[in-house]
Amino acid sequence: MNKGPSGPVPPTSTRAQLIESGVLVDVPALALQTAGLPFAVGVTTTAWAMYVGDQEDRLEMVLTEVGRTVAHMYPESESGVVTGLSTISGQLPVPHDQLHVEMHPGDQSEVVLTLLLPVDY
Repeated sequence: MNKGPSGPVPPTSTRAQLIESGVLVDVPALALQTAGLPFAVGVTTTAWAMYVGDQEDRLEMVLTEVGRTVAHMYPESESGVVTGLSTISGQLPVPHDQLHVEMHPGDQSEVVLTLLLPVDY
């Protein structure tokens, strides 16, 4: 473990490790191109289950809304909340179920997006 000013700092996982371990679902490049997103996108398994599930047609809808959110949040902010997107059950989410977008450096310092729920923080 590394040491920080407050004591030991736990090691962090790379994006690739999170995908390999099943914590993140790596969105296929074709889906990203179709939605017009120029960034790699990873979705936590909890967010995937709530917003995409086994309904492949939902992924395009989710990515389109994510694109709109990113367009409104960046460059003022590197995080945002996707609004107006229902869950796979058809319900609008309550705050603790809202889909969040985080923009950050990937494993090679490229810009990547992570889609997650507040419980995933």
